[in-house]
Amino acid sequence: MGEDHLELLMQVASWYYEERLCQADIARRIGRSRSMVSRLLQEARDKGVVKIQVLSPLINRSSELEEYLCQSFGLSQAYVLADPPVDYPLLIRRLGELGAHALRQQLHDNIKISLMWGTTIYEMIWAMPNLALANPTVIQMIGTVGRGNPLIDGPELARSLAQKLNGSYCYLPAPIIVEDETVALIGVEAGGEGIKSGRHAARFSDPALGRLGVLHGTQTYVLQDPDGQIALTHSISAGLDYAAVGPEHAWMRDVGRAKYVYATDDEAIKALQKLSELEGIIPALESAHAVAEVAKLAPTLPPERLIVVNLSGRGDKDVQVVSEILAEKENR
Repeated sequence: MGEDHLELLMQVASWYYEERLCQADIARRIGRSRSMVSRLLQEARDKGVVKIQVLSPLINRSSELEEYLCQSFGLSQAYVLADPPVDYPLLIRRLGELGAHALRQQLHDNIKISLMWGTTIYEMIWAMPNLALANPTVIQMIGTVGRGNPLIDGPELARSLAQKLNGSYCYLPAPIIVEDETVALIGVEAGGEGIKSGRHAARFSDPALGRLGVLHGTQTYVLQDPDGQIALTHSISAGLDYAAVGPEHAWMRDVGRAKYVYATDDEAIKALQKLSELEGIIPALESAHAVAEVAKLAPTLPPERLIVVNLSGRGDKDVQVVSEILAEKENR
C-alpha cells in the first residue's frame, strides 16, 4: 500500500468518523463516486487505519451514584456514566450515547421535547437511531451559535433531532419575546433569607438598600448602606450573590418593560426539587429562583396562558451544595 493511498484512507476515515461528513460529501471532495468512498472506508477498517469499538452505556453506568441522585432529588430515574474516559472528546461521545439511551426510554407518540445546546447534545442526537414516532415536536429552548460550529447551535440541533424522530421542530427567538409588549417579562432576584433579614441580593425588592450607584465601573442599581458603602449580600446561588444588577435589567425596570420579584433560598431549593421530580431536569440554583416564581404565578393564571421559563444553566454544579443543605435540615 503506497504512502499516497494510505494518506487517502486516513483522510477519508477522518472526515467520516471524526468530522461526521456523509459519504456523498466526501465523494465530492475527492472527486470519486459514493460507492468508492464506501470501499475506501471498508479498506480503512480492514487495514487497521480505523479501529471500531462498541461500548454499551448500559454496562458503564454507576448504579450507586444514580441511586444517590434519585433519593436526594426525588428523581424517578438518573443516568450516570461510570469510569469516564480521560480523553475529553471520547468522554463527550460516551455521555451522548448515554443520553441517547436515556431519551429513548422516554419517547412516545405526540411527545414534546425541549432542547438545550452544546457538544454533548450534538453527540446524543448523533447516537440516536432514526425512529418513526407519531407527531413528536422538538422545541429549541436556549442557545444560538455554538462557538463557531454551526452543527451545535440551538436551531440546528432542534432540526436534527426532529428529523431523527420523524417529527417537527420550532424555535424560541428570545429577542422577539422582549420586543413583543403583549408578553410580560418577570425577573426573579435572590431573596436569600428574606428581605427583612437584610441577608439577600435583591436590588429592586429592598427600597432601604437598593438604589442607583456605581459598582465596578457600571452605573446601575446597587445594594448600599446610607453612606454609599456596598452592602454585604447573601444567596444560596453564587451566580446571584452580587450587590449590583446588570444595566439592561435596570433599564427594563425603569421604563416599565419588566417587573422584578424575589424568591428566597428555601423557595429556590423546593423549586429545584420539584422540577427534578416532575421533569427529570435539575436546574441551576440561579434558574431555580425563576421556577419558584412560576410555582406562585401559575395557579393565578387561566389554563390557556403560556409561561416560558429561562433555565439558564444546569444544576450539576449545585448538587453538592443542595445535598449538604438538605442533610443539615434533616439533622436539626
